[in-house]
Amino acid sequence: MELSPKLAAKFELLQNRYPVKRSALIPMMLYAQDEYGYISDDMVNELASRLDLRPVEVEETLAYYSMLHRKPVGKHHVQVCTNVACMLRGGAQLLQHAKKRLEIGHKEVTQDGVFSLEEVECIGACTGAPAMQVNYDYYENLTPLKFDRIIEELDNGGRPAPVPVITGALRERNALEVPLISKRWGIKDSHKIDVYLQNGGYQALEKALQQMTPESIIDEVKKSSLRGRGGAGFPTGMKWSFVPKDSPKPKYVICNADESEPGSCKDRPLMEMDPHQLIEGIIIAGRAIDAHRGFIYIRGEYRYVLDIVDAAIAEAYARGYLGSNILGSGFDFDLLIHTGAGAYECGEESALMESLEGKRGYPRIKPPFPAIVGLYGCPTIINNVESLSSVPSIILEGGEAYANRGTPKNGGTRLLCVSGHVHKPGIYEIPLGMNMKKFIMKWLAAYAAERPLKQ
Repeated sequence: MELSPKLAAKFELLQNRYPVKRSALIPMMLYAQDEYGYISDDMVNELASRLDLRPVEVEETLAYYSMLHRKPVGKHHVQVCTNVACMLRGGAQLLQHAKKRLEIGHKEVTQDGVFSLEEVECIGACTGAPAMQVNYDYYENLTPLKFDRIIEELDNGGRPAPVPVITGALRERNALEVPLISKRWGIKDSHKIDVYLQNGGYQALEKALQQMTPESIIDEVKKSSLRGRGGAGFPTGMKWSFVPKDSPKPKYVICNADESEPGSCKDRPLMEMDPHQLIEGIIIAGRAIDAHRGFIYIRGEYRYVLDIVDAAIAEAYARGYLGSNILGSGFDFDLLIHTGAGAYECGEESALMESLEGKRGYPRIKPPFPAIVGLYGCPTIINNVESLSSVPSIILEGGEAYANRGTPKNGGTRLLCVSGHVHKPGIYEIPLGMNMKKFIMKWLAAYAAERPLKQ
């Protein structure tokens, strides 16, 4: 199969960047689909040949992921979210309007091939509900009129301006908030390394590499009482300590950025507005367990976020914060970004590893646990974006100081996503242990006289 020079170069890069070639399969399928609109039989055979797989192995992976298509979709693939936050703010009505406006149904394509329509689950835009994506562009706070204007502009060959930052992430701070990992949100060019360095960036990494041992890093994270921010709440320092020190196998750090839980949209702005904070946390985690390679697994819908993080990784390499002999410490660490392709189950850590290996995202039976047998059968730690983004603050201010921001067994702050039937949806950073009724009532106090709440 003859590929365009751009796609051929992308394939060459992807198929040579992983320890196991099959890991490149899902990203390669997505990039192929971006160019051709779907995955053809010829492309299945091309991918199988490049990755030393049988066509049936490509087919079985392809069939699993919702973002991958075996038939052509429209030039503009319209995806309307109807999950809980969007449903509460008119998502279902928006979908019905879209069907009438485009004169097609779910997973159908207009006769001219310009538009296709799909009803989808949560797309990580809960505080901007109701929301939709057209290809990879986000549009939030939609009404039927706004929808029609977007479609009209697309139909005329234009590209309506997508949402640059998730709605609700940039707003006036609430008095009850304690900005820590969100403190750089809103600073101009906060995603760029120069701005990050001007605002305290990579100081924690310097401290971890030059003043601390791997053991002391883990001890500090234990003192912080940081618990996994992905939902399970397992103590982060304890998870890191389970990795065997004397394993002859390579060790890996994985950042779980497959944010697909309805109502959760906090990882998207963390990566969009402060990617270097996440990168710094991952490198420190690598130092703590003596890992020399990490992966950031980003959900496929977040393509523009993937591009932002990828650019930040390139900046970190150029300045010596990634690669060989980081800051003259003798410690080496490489970081790769990896895209998912639409599978809710891949938020579970073992399913994510299966997906990163180029397979269906089926959860593994435990034990063994990832700290012993993880990615490629090697010791692995997996933490989500918010957890790893908290690590630089812990190292800089000390574990005890971080722990004192929260409760005795659950330290620090949390990003709270508020969406649905509320007056002020948004992403708020509050100390752990705060009474939610107090927060919500204080937060809504300005509206109490105008719109009394039912008791």
